[in-house]
Amino acid sequence: MEKSIQKRSSTALLRLRCLRPQTCLCKNASGTNPVTARRKLGHCVCIGYSDFVKETVSTDSVTKVWGPYPNYNGIARFDYGRLLWRSPQMRSRLLRHWRDARHPYRERFELQREVIGAVLSSTEPAEELDRRLRAQSTSLRCVAREIPPVFGSFF
Repeated sequence: MEKSIQKRSSTALLRLRCLRPQTCLCKNASGTNPVTARRKLGHCVCIGYSDFVKETVSTDSVTKVWGPYPNYNGIARFDYGRLLWRSPQMRSRLLRHWRDARHPYRERFELQREVIGAVLSSTEPAEELDRRLRAQSTSLRCVAREIPPVFGSFF
């Protein structure tokens, strides 16, 4: 009997020494997700982030413009489109390519042509450009997704 009591107490001590530091406040959250601060399942579902993560997200200018999960294709279309738009020959070539009947996004480009042209020709930093577009009920992230890709043998 004494042996089993000793085993239990030594096992309990061992368990107390080997506990992992708690990364989440909820019992069912994954230990690999240190960002989740609380999760309440039931009548009201609440998922929140710690104050450190909130401060980090709000001060990062890239995250402010492109969101917490940036679409790198959209960012590349914006950056390279701006770079190519500066050259008058390349601008006319891009416009000819995007207006071509063989281009699958031709109709979408025609609907958004003024906004896309204004974004590509602006020299404002991305954060200020996004602020201006949000005042017009859109965002730089949305407009960058509307910039048509360049592909095919007809470029």
